[in-house]
Amino acid sequence: MIRKGFIIILLLIKICSLEAQNQNDEQLAKQFYDQQEYEKSEILYRRLYEKQPQVFYSNYLSNLLALRRYDEAIQFVESHKKTSNDKLLAHLDLGYIFLKKKDTALNQKEWNKAIELAINDSEKGQFIYDYLMPYRQYDILIRLIEAIQKKQKNNTILSRELIALYLNTGQFQKGAQLIIQKAENEALDFNQFVYYIQNHSDNKSFLQTLEKQIYTQLSKNPNSDLWNESAIWLSLQNKNYDEALDLCKALMKRKNENGYRVLYIADLSFQDEQFDVALEGYRFLISQKDRSLYFHQAYYKKFLSFYSMLEKSSIKDSIKIRTLRSEFHEYFTENPASYQNAEAQILFAKFKYRYENQIDSAVLILENLIKLPSIKKNEISIAKLELGDLYVIKGDEWEAALLYGQVDADEKDSPLGELARFKNAKLFYYKGDFELAQDLFSILKSATSELISNDALEISVFIQDNLNDDSLNLGMKKMAEAELYFLQNKSNQAFKILTEIQTNKNYNDLLDDIFFLKAKYLIQYQSFDEALLLLDSLILKFPRSILADNAYFMSGKILEEQKQDSEKAQERYMQILLKYKDSIFTSESRKRLRKLRGELQDEQL
Repeated sequence: MIRKGFIIILLLIKICSLEAQNQNDEQLAKQFYDQQEYEKSEILYRRLYEKQPQVFYSNYLSNLLALRRYDEAIQFVESHKKTSNDKLLAHLDLGYIFLKKKDTALNQKEWNKAIELAINDSEKGQFIYDYLMPYRQYDILIRLIEAIQKKQKNNTILSRELIALYLNTGQFQKGAQLIIQKAENEALDFNQFVYYIQNHSDNKSFLQTLEKQIYTQLSKNPNSDLWNESAIWLSLQNKNYDEALDLCKALMKRKNENGYRVLYIADLSFQDEQFDVALEGYRFLISQKDRSLYFHQAYYKKFLSFYSMLEKSSIKDSIKIRTLRSEFHEYFTENPASYQNAEAQILFAKFKYRYENQIDSAVLILENLIKLPSIKKNEISIAKLELGDLYVIKGDEWEAALLYGQVDADEKDSPLGELARFKNAKLFYYKGDFELAQDLFSILKSATSELISNDALEISVFIQDNLNDDSLNLGMKKMAEAELYFLQNKSNQAFKILTEIQTNKNYNDLLDDIFFLKAKYLIQYQSFDEALLLLDSLILKFPRSILADNAYFMSGKILEEQKQDSEKAQERYMQILLKYKDSIFTSESRKRLRKLRGELQDEQL
């Protein structure tokens, strides 16, 4: 008994030793293979295969293929096939080896044998799909799945895979039909439906094909959530906001919804500056007061759309101004000032002083708003910032500073706090206290808001370049005074001061800054030709100025947006890419240049 037990222990030790050796060989083989030392790994994998053929078959074959020993690989697979039950894998592997050898006839012969083995077994079909898909063998896979479906008289087998194959091979009609069938047969919801098409949502040909199919289904099933939502989604892909809005309006009425879809489409239209569609959406929500949760929000956004149209217009549109004034008065007559319409009150105040020059009325609106109960903290802060600006316009910089300081204290870590600090720094700049302004602007150069950061950087560099030159201090103060006059809508005085500085030889070092400042405000007053002349002068006379890239970009925008001179606009943007690679305008210039050349669609930029 003792001898028998001893023999068993020896056998166990031997088995453990062999297992440990195999494990070491496997780790070492993998290490050699990963390091592309294929000759060394081949020796180890061959030894491992001889011990455990089913386990190390794929490793050894991969090693032979890595060594490009294709004939030996074919012999190896043929030999393995005789002792293996997995004939399917053997045919697939042989087909792949012949593909690597560029022997099309034998490649197709082996893969056809694999198809024959899978035609009655969808699991084997899935195995073949997973094997061949990485090699983009779309045509043979389509033939495989269609054969399986026909043989088993079941068109749901591997239908998801067949959809992907149709779309990858440009067979959009078949792909769209199969998606529609799958949606109906399996009662897919919208998210499941989009899953099948999302990878091809940028393909216009496919979307056009799918659109016809969806609208056919929608005409048959007008109450279907799936087909309504899909039609809306398609409209948005094509930026047909008016079509999407009509669908959402009908769906809201039919399902007695609260208006969230309509608001979403209107907001998208607003962001894409399709203000007419946005206005239609907001007006519809207003008309559905009893069922919409967004009544006051829709009113505010309607006003904002009108206001934005005025701001974007190159001319002062008196009809739109009168319309917006009338709509403001009508709304506030029916809906007195409260926490519910704080945003509308702030916009009304901006409209009052921006387009009607009624500064005192605007101040009164904002002062009353701040006192209202239940107003949100950020809305109070926004109102205070607007009110501070009005005090600056009125010449009461002290009151403005108090308001900016309050917002800074209340909104320390928010963009509103940064904006308050920026406005406060501008006050010191207007007063000619450049050293303190410089300290504040230096901090704001790292602001989270790109607009504030860029503006702070621009002013900071201007002060830094000129502050230590005593002869320029008076000129800088006059420039700051001119900027304040612009803010106070005293443009005649502002331009007069800038012209005086421009003609004074003592301030020649400020000429590039004067040209740029004049151009900046001429653009605001729609004097685009004069602005272009100044920007061209800056580029010509001061090519090394820190404002040169800014001048190229600003003039490029005028040429693109106002003059519709695509060729000249492209020249300006190209100069930034060639001469000022570190400019903050490089990225935007590249986008605009590629768009003007037609190289990319908007959504791909």
